[in-house]
Amino acid sequence: MELSKEKWSVSLKKIKPEVERIFYKGKIDLLLDDSPKLAIVGSRRMTEYGARVIEKWMPVLVNKGVNIV
Repeated sequence: MELSKEKWSVSLKKIKPEVERIFYKGKIDLLLDDSPKLAIVGSRRMTEYGARVIEKWMPVLVNKGVNIV
């Protein structure tokens, strides 16, 4: 979805090189606010280590107000 850049959060406007489009699924307001965000990238098959890391750190990050992207 192409959003008018006036609606973008301060953090999105700071990305260099400049972002032209943001593709999203879900609640766009969570992306546009200025809360901290963390993108998690991984393989399609989770390892035991990956599962332990997620289990340990996701609750901590969510309780701190980090939006998981």
